[in-house]
Amino acid sequence: MKNQTLWQGIASDLEKEIVAGSLARGSRLPTESMLSQRYGVNRHTIRKALSHLAEKSLIWSKRGSGVFVMQKPTIYSMGERVRFSQNLLDAGRTPSRQKLSLSQRLATHEEASSLQIKKNSKVHHYEGISFADDEPIALFHSVFCSKRFPALAEYIEDLQSVTQASALRGVDVELAANGVTTAWMAHSWSWEGGRRSPGHAIKFASALRAYRKNAKTNMRIQLRCETHTTETYDELIACLEEFKIDYVIFNNHLPEAQDIIARDLDAFGAWAAQVGKTSDEHLACIRTAEAQESLVHDHLVSLSSAFDDMNIRYGSHDDASSDMREYYALLGAKICEFPTTLEAAKTAKQMNNPVLMGAPNIVRGGSQSGNISAIDLVRADLCDALVSDYYYPALSQAALELWQTGELSFPKAWNLISKNPASIMGKASIGSLDYGMHADLVIMNKETLQIEATMCGGRIAYAAGEAANRLFEAPIPKMSVAAE
Repeated sequence: MKNQTLWQGIASDLEKEIVAGSLARGSRLPTESMLSQRYGVNRHTIRKALSHLAEKSLIWSKRGSGVFVMQKPTIYSMGERVRFSQNLLDAGRTPSRQKLSLSQRLATHEEASSLQIKKNSKVHHYEGISFADDEPIALFHSVFCSKRFPALAEYIEDLQSVTQASALRGVDVELAANGVTTAWMAHSWSWEGGRRSPGHAIKFASALRAYRKNAKTNMRIQLRCETHTTETYDELIACLEEFKIDYVIFNNHLPEAQDIIARDLDAFGAWAAQVGKTSDEHLACIRTAEAQESLVHDHLVSLSSAFDDMNIRYGSHDDASSDMREYYALLGAKICEFPTTLEAAKTAKQMNNPVLMGAPNIVRGGSQSGNISAIDLVRADLCDALVSDYYYPALSQAALELWQTGELSFPKAWNLISKNPASIMGKASIGSLDYGMHADLVIMNKETLQIEATMCGGRIAYAAGEAANRLFEAPIPKMSVAAE
């Protein structure tokens, strides 16, 4: 405490504990009496130190309850279409809701006017409490037209979120409209926090499990597990078991983080803000991950053994060299997802490891990050399957592009997005049309090459155009349309 008064030294000491997390945000500080004994000073000195911390917005006091560490301020964007959950996730906090009531009633005059529905129309009335990191921060009430959203009450009961219900429904519909009957949706399991955190992955898995009974397509999860998350082993295994997740990919984005720190601090600051942290807080997360380096190999060996026991398919992402692909292959991570170099892809082929590339790479004509292009690997017979890489229309577009440009026959091109992926994932009952197979099929208009119908498990998941007319036996007379 050299060159500091007693109270300044105490304030500095407590501030360090708050920043380090020893005094957690939202927790109560020791009493003045306890702090006086700890530092061997009178209460007046302690009060002056606490007053200084309060001025810096690090603590706050509540009469009769004590002094508390201030919760991290939440940046909440305001606008016409404000999304509560997205705002909190962007601020690095975990949103949740608790339902207080969910009922159906007649709309008030004001509600009918706002929703543009007839007077006395039925509406769903939803009330509850909004939380950030399990701390209540707001009461809400929402009103929805029952006719427009007939199953909304059921979705809310299962998912506790209108946004989750509508988002998963939207993904489901988009998958079916693009001819996708089985999809593995990627979610990070990372040290970064926010939307890439293990906690958010678990919430997503829980929401999907609740939605599945209403799903038109087979929606599954791929976990993208950062290698430097050794402390989450038990939590990861429990998540995989509980939600029956059958696909994991190993990632290591630490080199990318280190590169950003070295060359572009502004970009690093923007990245930190995106996950709701200051640059110093985000840097501390990276340093914590780096400190696990000596534990990573044993961690991956343990995970690989567990994955084998659980019959989980697993692989690695962005293999940059032959050595890297060989390392992961020897662990048991056979799937080579998005190799960045030709040598990595060649090594995968030599070891009989399937190579997956992004369909958008084919449609665009190359990699947006300057890595090896998918078309080069297709030409070298080093690409076994194409994946959507978050853009579902690219799957059929890529297959058609390869066929129309003469790179592959239509059956071989289509196999890259159907039969081959099914085989790689060990799904023997899907991927082709034959007796005894799962009744998944896509109907494409041979003139327009547009997907007009999708069936999943023998059920119609999507229908449009001429296919819809035939399926539902409701022919629509041809009409002339004038264009201006």
